Order: sequence, then C-alpha cells, then structure tokens
Amino acid sequence: ITIEKGTSQVGGGSFPGYLLPTYLVKLRLYSDKKISVTKLEKCLRCGEQPIITRLEHDSILFDVRTLQEGEDEIIYQQLKKWVKGE
Repeated sequence: ITIEKGTSQVGGGSFPGYLLPTYLVKLRLYSDKKISVTKLEKCLRCGEQPIITRLEHDSILFDVRTLQEGEDEIIYQQLKKWVKGE
C-alpha cells in the first residue's frame, strides 16, 4: 500500500477534461494472490456498501478526494473480509 499524488476528473461531464489534484491510496496485488485486481474491484463495487475505485496496471486506486468521513473504515472492513476469504 502506498500513497501517491494524482488527479481526478470533475463530475459527470460538467467540466469535461478538468482535473483536480488529489491523493490516491494505491493497493498493489502480487501474483501469489488468488484474485486479480479486476475481480477485487468488482467485489468492492458490488458489495453491500459499494466502493468505487480505479484500476491502474496491477493496482487498485482509492481517490481520497471522494471519501466522506468514516468511509475509510468501510473500506478497511471490506478489505479485511476479502483477506480472510469471507
């Protein structure tokens, strides 16, 4: 897990191509895992409380700019369940 500077695009078309600075939490999976980043992204997105991420190479990116207070705990709990195989 790393934290990187990045950008995120504004809204649903109101400012096409306009980017805002943000920080990204980058979760990189290694080949010994039994799940791909694509499958983990789908599990997070389709869970009880959907978590929207970005995929980049072999990593999942969480955009800190889009998180509300307390959502970090939701992400943590979902990832913990995934690690435990629940």
